[in-house]
Amino acid sequence: KPTPVPAVPGSFGKGLPKAGATVASGSQTFSWSASRGATGYQWCLSTTNGSCAAWSPVTTSRSVKLVLAAGTTYYWQVRAVNGIGTTDADAGSWWSVATR
Repeated sequence: KPTPVPAVPGSFGKGLPKAGATVASGSQTFSWSASRGATGYQWCLSTTNGSCAAWSPVTTSRSVKLVLAAGTTYYWQVRAVNGIGTTDADAGSWWSVATR
């Protein structure tokens, strides 16, 4: 029986809020689906599309509750991690979410 070859986490997608959504300011839950082979996840919320100043610590949770300021457009991304490497959700596409 062949030994499985270690691999980076499998592809996966973000859940809510949907790309381009407008939501109320204040507390919002961000969620994502599972990635095969992931041992954890990191998320980033930024006001600059495609740029992350600091990824969150690794968590096994598939959601996070964040407080959003009114009248702001945010961009968010999640990456699955394991001992081999990382895989960005939605093939690396950052999703925007605006607050009212």
